[in-house]
Amino acid sequence: MKKTLAVFAVVALLVALLPASAALANGADSTYDRMMAAVAALDGLDGNEDADKKVDKAGEQLAKGLDPARFDADGEPVDKKVLDALKKAAKELAKAGEKDPDLDTALVEELVDTARTAALRALAAAEDRGAAAKDLEKVNEELAKATDEEKADKAMDRYKKAWQRAVNAKAPGSSSDGGGSEGGGDGGKYAAYTFHFIDLDTNEEMTISGHNAFGSDGYTGKSNEGFMYVNEKFGTIQLHVSCSDAFTDGTGDKSDPGEDTSLRVLWAEITKYDNGEINKECQISGLEDPPVIGTPGDPIG
Repeated sequence: MKKTLAVFAVVALLVALLPASAALANGADSTYDRMMAAVAALDGLDGNEDADKKVDKAGEQLAKGLDPARFDADGEPVDKKVLDALKKAAKELAKAGEKDPDLDTALVEELVDTARTAALRALAAAEDRGAAAKDLEKVNEELAKATDEEKADKAMDRYKKAWQRAVNAKAPGSSSDGGGSEGGGDGGKYAAYTFHFIDLDTNEEMTISGHNAFGSDGYTGKSNEGFMYVNEKFGTIQLHVSCSDAFTDGTGDKSDPGEDTSLRVLWAEITKYDNGEINKECQISGLEDPPVIGTPGDPIG
């Protein structure tokens, strides 16, 4: 399996580049080390020609995720691409099993468990920093949904979403802006946005700004999606930040807020950036005639 051996050589080089602090801090069961062990396990698999090609691809996918810059000093992911790599590797290995029924594909479950454990550790870290109960609830909801998925890749999608929500979970009172309205995302494309909300339960209005540039609290990996911390009641929500969308009746067609909450969008302003330059600006309307309940609270922003 010459190709897989080449992949293992690349991973060995990545280990050499890993900062000494990370190498010392890594536990035997860190996400990084489990992925390294998975590459070694793949190198020991031997199936028919078609299966071997898929096994090679699984190794290549893991190698893409093993960039040391995507892990913290404890060997845990700081980039969603690590979770993407685990999913893609599991998918390729499952395909290898279809090509050769005699091939041992037990490693698929190990990759799924690696993603699950990464999400659980991110949840534990969120709990330790006092993240809002609403945010923690959303993480646990994704974890529960993952256990109901029959296909490995679908379960890993859920674990990735749980991990992302845990990473972005905020302590009550913390800022959602992520350090300013400027920044650079993947390929230089990102969105800066301001949303004006109303809580139908209290009639309180809130104006909150944020952005989804790479490395910010709002970053989701997609230029048309952004996280935003609202307050302790609603926690962190995921918004669709596209000029081609609308928040009909104050709820999102493709994102939060949902009809099952009392949070509604009154209006939003979105600015799209491409390589630091403004590419598009727009205003989006939401709930047009909110009901009047008591005395409105003071807007915040």
